[in-house]
Amino acid sequence: MLKSLKQHSLFLTLSFILGILALCVKIFQHITYNTGAYDLGIRANILYNISNHCKIYDGIFAHHGFFAHFHPISILLAPLTFIFGSVYLLLIIKALVVFFSVYLVYLISLKLKIGKEKTILIVFLFITNQFFLSQFSFDFHPETIGIPLILLGLYLLMNDNKFFFLPFLLLALLKEDTVVVWLGMGLYLSYEKKTIMPLVVWIVGSIVFVAVVFSLIFPYTGGGLKTMWNIHYANSLNTFSLDVMFKRLWSVVRIILSTGGVILFAPIELIPAIVPLFEHLSSSYFHRYLLDYQYSDLIIPFIVFSMINGIRYVKRDYLRVMVVVAFFFNLLYLPDFFPLRQSFKRIETIDSLICVIPGDVSVSACNSILPHLCERDSISLIPFNKASYIIIDLEKGNVYPLEWDKRYTYIDTLLGSGYITLFKKDGIYLLKRVSYPSLE
Repeated sequence: MLKSLKQHSLFLTLSFILGILALCVKIFQHITYNTGAYDLGIRANILYNISNHCKIYDGIFAHHGFFAHFHPISILLAPLTFIFGSVYLLLIIKALVVFFSVYLVYLISLKLKIGKEKTILIVFLFITNQFFLSQFSFDFHPETIGIPLILLGLYLLMNDNKFFFLPFLLLALLKEDTVVVWLGMGLYLSYEKKTIMPLVVWIVGSIVFVAVVFSLIFPYTGGGLKTMWNIHYANSLNTFSLDVMFKRLWSVVRIILSTGGVILFAPIELIPAIVPLFEHLSSSYFHRYLLDYQYSDLIIPFIVFSMINGIRYVKRDYLRVMVVVAFFFNLLYLPDFFPLRQSFKRIETIDSLICVIPGDVSVSACNSILPHLCERDSISLIPFNKASYIIIDLEKGNVYPLEWDKRYTYIDTLLGSGYITLFKKDGIYLLKRVSYPSLE
């Protein structure tokens, strides 16, 4: 009993420490302007508008907050912005995902009685996994909450808890297509229970959910779903070139090698990942079929679930080799958490310029600066703007979707259309509109 309590305390402490480290990384990313409008700024601004104006609105692009994605979790999170602020709330959630995910990985390992040494190795493989680190490096997307939710559902299922399905149902709050996990779980449960009934139940549930969302919600939120479909799937049938097909196949190989091959010892536990994996691999959008960033969120829990089950069958000598292979392979795909090398002096300059801008005026900013302005009523992303003030970093900042080679041409255009320069140094500009061009 005492030994078990000490082990619980050890892994709970480890999870807490990793959660704190994760929070420090996310906050430091933000204060050094290594976060972006896609998607931290967008999500934070929607939360701000829900909590302050009681409307689901994306002020950055001036359309409904559910224009492109259905994420009712934002409505539930909005009241917390009065305590933490919209941006820092989302950063805290990213850290909590790490905390709860690591602890749930431990609980599942404990349930399967794989031993303390193998449990430590599983946690190590999990937190160093390239897909887990890739999604963590990304600003924020609601799907990231799905990682601990799925792990919780799997843990409850292992304990024969009749409410195991609740965490899976909660996935519907995150994004309209998270129900692909329902189909995957239906396949898995049908295989395990040797009856087709679970699959039928999850299929019916998925059809009902999709019908409600796509017929009763998206038609009234601006039709952004069609835009997203065109970006992610419209050219899928035209992307069967050898190069793209190899990259899709390599994504599958990466999943195996990122675990050192441990998942090959428990392929059955990967069944629930089949449907979400197919969803991403069939896309024509390269980030999606490469499983970058949030696109691996719904697959990661099943990878680690398979690892935990598979490691039981791996002998110690082979396991050490597998862990080493996984570690060094994951190092090859280690994400850059701070791609914008900002000096502290440059950060202080941008911070001071933001403070100069009046709180009641419209502001347009580049991708990397916009998250620091998302708790305003009138903001936009360069180059989609008609704002009173424009702030942009042309040298060290992220200016997407503005083309990098045309960034200074863009400034020249603004200066010829009613803007004056309030500040200009080392590629950092603060512009103010003083007149509008004549229509004559």
